[in-house]
Amino acid sequence: MDEKLIKKEVLHQGKGNTDYADGTKISFHIKTETCDEEPKIIDDSRQWKEPAELLLGKKFKLEALEACIRTMASGEVAAFHHRQSAAGSISSGIQDSARCLQ
Repeated sequence: MDEKLIKKEVLHQGKGNTDYADGTKISFHIKTETCDEEPKIIDDSRQWKEPAELLLGKKFKLEALEACIRTMASGEVAAFHHRQSAAGSISSGIQDSARCLQ
């Protein structure tokens, strides 16, 4: 994860280590929102039928998201702040992935 482009803020500590092997299946919730004074929600996986899932190391098209997830322990809640230009591609990629779950 490029710390110059993405900043992590831990909201709730998780447990365990973060050395996930490639092929590990991760289920997670994700919410993307604007950084405006009154944030606008772009996506919220808690509104979907199932949480998002990711199989690590399988050439996921959103490498930045996978890099962020790899830094998180089980049960951790974190906010990742990144450049606005990446928000659209992350949001559309998550929406495409979610369509497979619905």
